[in-house]
Amino acid sequence: MISGYVIGESLRPGAVFQPQGLRLRKVSRLDVSASASAAQPGLWTLVEWEADGDDVGGLGQALADALEPANGWYADFSAGDERVVVFAGKATRR
Repeated sequence: MISGYVIGESLRPGAVFQPQGLRLRKVSRLDVSASASAAQPGLWTLVEWEADGDDVGGLGQALADALEPANGWYADFSAGDERVVVFAGKATRR
């Protein structure tokens, strides 16, 4: 099982993050105005998801393709014991 979340505001305009087999777990809103940078919004939408399968690279690249490259946005997800950190354009396994 692969699971993670993405901050809705971190997606670039027009982007779609919809890999095959993706299931929505929960959507919530957070007030991060006390810690967000001046370039980031004060309210964030967290979209928690999960997926079956083992295409960690494909999932990471789909997320990397959807992220906004400005303002340091990133996402991460776990696949078993592995943590994948994703920045716009690239995913790094740890």
